[in-house]
Amino acid sequence: MVINYSFFKFIYRVFAFGIGKRFCLGEVFARSRIFLFISTLMQIATVVDPEGTSLSDLMPRDMVPGILLQPQPFEVRFISRTK
Repeated sequence: MVINYSFFKFIYRVFAFGIGKRFCLGEVFARSRIFLFISTLMQIATVVDPEGTSLSDLMPRDMVPGILLQPQPFEVRFISRTK
């Protein structure tokens, strides 16, 4: 029997909270906190490209490998929506 280890490396990069009976019990809490943070940020600010540059595509092959796939460093501008 031949085991394809590259498949397991892919799984570890995709599932940040684990799967099966050993999954993270705080996953629901963490996902809800991330949602609240991002939705609040989107309510109070607009995210735009920095002046004079454009954002790169977020292609998986261009991301930084690790426990999770991370995009290359980039810059954005936040413009407040309050007056």
